[in-house]
Amino acid sequence: MDALSILFGLTIIAVGGALGWRINQLEKSIHILKEESIQKMDEQKASNNSSLVAVHHTLASLDAGAKTLLSTQPQLEGRIMLHSAIAKSESVLDRQGVSSSDLKEGGQKLVSAVRDLVASLQGDGSLESAPLDDVGLSTLSRRLFIVLDKCGLGPADLALNGLECRRLGALAHSVGENKWALKSFECANLQIPGDMSCLKILENLASHVGDTGARLHWLEEQLALTPDNPELLRSHAHLMINIDDKAAEKDVKRLEALGIDTPADRSLLSGLRERAGARNEALESLDKALEEDPTRVSDWSIKAKMHLEMGEMDEALIAADACLSLDRQQGEAWVVRAHVLKHRPSELKAALKAVTHAVALSAGGSESILLKADLLAASGRSEEGKECLESSLLSNPMDSELRSAMAAMALQSAELQKATDLLRSTPLESMSDPSIHIQWGRLHLASADLHRDGTGETDNRLLLIAKESFDEALRIDREQGIGWLGMARIQRRLGDKEAAAVSLTRAQRLLSEDQPALATECALLALDNGRISEAERLIENASIHDNRSANIPYLKGNIASARGSFSEAKSFYSEALTIHPEHSRALLNRIACSMAMEE
Repeated sequence: MDALSILFGLTIIAVGGALGWRINQLEKSIHILKEESIQKMDEQKASNNSSLVAVHHTLASLDAGAKTLLSTQPQLEGRIMLHSAIAKSESVLDRQGVSSSDLKEGGQKLVSAVRDLVASLQGDGSLESAPLDDVGLSTLSRRLFIVLDKCGLGPADLALNGLECRRLGALAHSVGENKWALKSFECANLQIPGDMSCLKILENLASHVGDTGARLHWLEEQLALTPDNPELLRSHAHLMINIDDKAAEKDVKRLEALGIDTPADRSLLSGLRERAGARNEALESLDKALEEDPTRVSDWSIKAKMHLEMGEMDEALIAADACLSLDRQQGEAWVVRAHVLKHRPSELKAALKAVTHAVALSAGGSESILLKADLLAASGRSEEGKECLESSLLSNPMDSELRSAMAAMALQSAELQKATDLLRSTPLESMSDPSIHIQWGRLHLASADLHRDGTGETDNRLLLIAKESFDEALRIDREQGIGWLGMARIQRRLGDKEAAAVSLTRAQRLLSEDQPALATECALLALDNGRISEAERLIENASIHDNRSANIPYLKGNIASARGSFSEAKSFYSEALTIHPEHSRALLNRIACSMAMEE
């Protein structure tokens, strides 16, 4: 073997040895790394287990804390649900091409969350009950109302009860969402109609947003429930100043009738009446216009009516004649002419002619028809007057003013059946007129008088039926003086003298002093209270204005009986029976006087 081969062999042996040594070293390193990796993995596993245990403990602690928080503040659960529902709805609304099923599902969750939220709120739903210092709730609420508007949902779509609607309204008001507040309280009012606190809130909200029409509506809703509330009457009067002077004056006069008017109320009334006195300025303007163009028919008609309202009869007649000289078909001018001439006995025929023209032209309404009937009766043509009334009512059965006036005439003539027929045939649409209910009340009173027993006592049930009619009339219009007078009479006969005195006071403030029926009722109450001198004074005053009523001699007979003058009393009762032969009380009292005199 040569040296080269030996060298090559040694080289291979050396390389193989080195390679083996290297492989051995690598195996040792790999083994060490493997052991280190296993050790590190064991350490990491132990660390992870420790972390997981810590996380578990943390989550358990958080869960316990959340449960504790929710148990102490259950409203938070509703807010969390609401936040989730709002977030989902916002996400759905921001996406394009949203399916109807997604919208429906989102809407259902939102409605459910809103109901849970308002159910968790405290308080009675007043504006002051909303949690103003809850920043989180305020932020959530603003987002809620924005989303509800985008979804086209309102309070009525949330299926809330009355209290929940009020709470939602209070919440809306607290974050400045007055539109939602109004809708919510309106929904609450539909759920619980007639709730005064809800109506008051609606009035305040309408005032806050500057909606005068809505405020007026809610004020009148409150007045319908408490018509004699002084604060409501004052608010209504001040609101009506710029809308309707007569309505404002009506409110102040009601305060006056209640006896609770203040200097400020009287000042307001004075201002209204002073403003009404601007007729003089209006007349001056009309006169200037007519000087420039005396052919202005409508101006002559307006001028005639204004003079009539001011009691300037001669000027009214001149203006009416000037109007008719230009146009004979001006019905209002004929009305003015008739009203002026009716006070002149020598012009009775001319007055009848004028009012006939007015009625033919459908001018003056029921007042003209009644005036025509009166003038026909004054001319000795009573039957024609009755036919005029009946034909007018037949052609216009909805005319409640004419119907009630005809019923009053029938009652005055003791034609109870005729009055009953007239009132029973009243169309349902006309039953909102207080005058119809007043005549029903008077009819029931007249029936009660006819059904007195042998002692002169009246069945209280009949009086209570009459009271219901007067109550309804006064519910419709609290300024019905005749209604208060009828109420006073019933209360007196039911033995409630104190209430009768209050009703009479209201009647006195609403009726003119020359009303014989008013003085008569005052005299009867004074007599029942044993104030004979006052009753005598009142009945003498009544006799000045009405010497044809059977009640005047009847009351004089009662006064004479109270003084023990039975002979004088008997003659007064006889006089009453001469005027009204069916006056049952006068007949009974005359019999009593005869018995007292042992005749």
